[in-house]
Amino acid sequence: MTVRYRSGLGAADRATAAASRWFAMASLPTSRGSLQLVALASGAVLGVGGMGQPGMPTALAELFIPANGLTFSVVAEDVSGVDAAELERRVAELRERMRPLEDDLGKLRGQRDVLLTELRRRRRLEERTARADLKVSMRDGKFPTIAELVAASDSGSLDDYAYNLKTGGQVRLGFPGARTQSLTFTDGVQVAQAADLARAAELYSAGWELGSPGRPGVRVHFPGTRQERLISADDVYARPATSS
Repeated sequence: MTVRYRSGLGAADRATAAASRWFAMASLPTSRGSLQLVALASGAVLGVGGMGQPGMPTALAELFIPANGLTFSVVAEDVSGVDAAELERRVAELRERMRPLEDDLGKLRGQRDVLLTELRRRRRLEERTARADLKVSMRDGKFPTIAELVAASDSGSLDDYAYNLKTGGQVRLGFPGARTQSLTFTDGVQVAQAADLARAAELYSAGWELGSPGRPGVRVHFPGTRQERLISADDVYARPATSS
């Protein structure tokens, strides 16, 4: 295969040995002319330097990989001499190019998390924590984390327990100003609230995780204040509310 660069258009053509026809291929990320092209042993073509916009020389290096979707990937350049306006323009251009990719990536993450939820559901059916062990541990003064409490419970009120951060300080579960405590669960896409341990156990057994999509953890707030935090489920401990 022969690759030809069309100066000033920021694009490449190719021709095969079996035909003398040229086919348009991917555009360079940065349009420029008079650049130097070097054919690499891997089949890729390295483009270096040239005249960018507006007629200014550039040290930019870009790698063209015909076997990889016929696209150009940017090789890092020294941008210390690029003025701020040009840097801002490049950032805006990259953000625009990233937007559809980020949307697709968000959807893929959601699909992945739904599958992981199903795997967790199946694993938890086989590895359910013994409830008796939890009660024995509490009697021995070993208090469970929220994650362990949810895993070992099938009923009860969230108000049956007092909650403390690993770093110290008592907290309540859920949002400030709410009349009742709650835990938020997600399957990676949807969100559900558990107002008691029975609902929490139901969601946990279904493979749901504490938190919201992309934000795992337990939302807590400090009693009598509007201060709230999202804390790892392993950093919030539960003890019977009647304990001193």
